[in-house]
Amino acid sequence: MATCQWVQNLVDRYPERLTGWLTLDWMCEQEAGQLYPIECKPWVDSNIMLYKPCDGIIDSLTKFLFDDDANNNNTNVYFTPKGYISGEVKNTILRPSKREVYFCMDELWTVLCNITKFDVIKERVGKVIWNQEGVFQFQDPLPFIMLNFIQIPYFMLQCIVKGKAWKEARFSEGILK
Repeated sequence: MATCQWVQNLVDRYPERLTGWLTLDWMCEQEAGQLYPIECKPWVDSNIMLYKPCDGIIDSLTKFLFDDDANNNNTNVYFTPKGYISGEVKNTILRPSKREVYFCMDELWTVLCNITKFDVIKERVGKVIWNQEGVFQFQDPLPFIMLNFIQIPYFMLQCIVKGKAWKEARFSEGILK
């Protein structure tokens, strides 16, 4: 909750109402578990995937993009979980649902690399059972299939053919490093 209050204080400090999207990155100091803000970006980045359909943000943005009335007038538009609204509104902080996001293949890789460590396996299995997979949705499993069984294996095959090595596959980012 302290993080949410910090963000609210940040946006409330500005004399003018902020518009647009601010994305904050945080660093966790491991020993004390203290969070520190390290970056504030004026655009949507990959953490947009933290918002799930139940949060309503994606629907709100999509409806706005296809609403000719909203796009043709010069009023300010603000996004909320209930949709978008026009006019003057206090700064709104959008929060994703509280379920942690994991990536199935990243978790599988961690388990395979720690196959003899029961506590690691127990933690990862618990994460998979109680949290939300970052890509997979029953209504549309194709992105999950494409990322995990076509895109990453294709990148691996490319590296093998070119004789390039990689240290890890980050399924959550869709890249090899």
